[in-house]
Amino acid sequence: DAYRNIGAYHNLKGEYKQALSYFEEGLSLAEKEKYWLGLANLYNSMGLNAYERGNYSDAVTQYLQALKIKEEHLSPLEQSKTLNNLGLVFTDLGDIEKALNYHTRALKIREANNDQTGIASSKINIALINKKIGELEKAMSQFESTLELGLKTKNKQLISVSYFNIGELFLILGENKHAFTNFEKAFIVDKERDDRVGIGYDLLGMGEAKLNMNQLQKAKEYIQESLEIF
Repeated sequence: DAYRNIGAYHNLKGEYKQALSYFEEGLSLAEKEKYWLGLANLYNSMGLNAYERGNYSDAVTQYLQALKIKEEHLSPLEQSKTLNNLGLVFTDLGDIEKALNYHTRALKIREANNDQTGIASSKINIALINKKIGELEKAMSQFESTLELGLKTKNKQLISVSYFNIGELFLILGENKHAFTNFEKAFIVDKERDDRVGIGYDLLGMGEAKLNMNQLQKAKEYIQESLEIF
């Protein structure tokens, strides 16, 4: 795990070659010791390294290696983490069918194991894909479901993300009053969380909704306030 941690540190700094060398050193040790969790995590880290470099095909290869080890030696919940990663890569590759397949597989495992955090992550990812491809009713239903889960578990980040995305969906649908209400709710939660980036996006959404309602002065105030953050 030490090699993976040092590699992860270099990854965070954008020093991808140094990170990869530590991951590879750790890999040979984990293979010798048959340390399956460490081995799978190293392949996951190498997948993330490739993903962040924009090398999606290599990321898929590494994640599939991690998944194979997890399927043979580790728990379904461990498998769900890598299924989630594969879903994210295939989303970026534009292969929506595969992305939804991996995210759905991850969701089923997480639901079977009552992994509330994982369930929220999977539902958000699936909803974002449906939003992206114009399946707005499905996306709305899914974000309402994540909002319900967030309120139930008192997960403020999940609550704000859900409100914000519901607001964006209402904007797309031209229902600006509903859009504004949801952006405002996200804004209130993000203020409680002191999430300045979130607050900035909420204000932009509120400004856009007011602009669409032809309330120009209010729109200008919200947008100017958001620009002060960004």
